Amino acid sequence: HELRPAPETLSEQPGAKDPAKFVAASATTDGKTVVIYTPVGGAVPVKPFVDDREPEIEWFNPRTGAKKRGDDKYKTPDDQDWVLVIRK
Repeated sequence: HELRPAPETLSEQPGAKDPAKFVAASATTDGKTVVIYTPVGGAVPVKPFVDDREPEIEWFNPRTGAKKRGDDKYKTPDDQDWVLVIRK
C-alpha cells in the first residue's frame, strides 16, 4: 500500500518504442524501496542513485516465486519477465 508510480526511476522507457517492452516502476513513499517490472529480459534502464551506499538488489521471478541476488546489477537473469527490487 506504500508503493506509488515512479517512472522517474528509469533513465528511459523501452515501452515508448514498443509497448510489449513497457517497464513499470514504483517506489515506496519514503523512496527507500523501488520495484520495477520488466516484461522481457535484458538490461533495465535504472537511473543511477546519488546515495553513498550501494543499494541491495534482488530479482523476483513472477513465474516461480523464486528470488535471486542481483549479480549483474540491473540485467535480468534470463530473457523472461522479472521484478527488480532495489532497497536503499
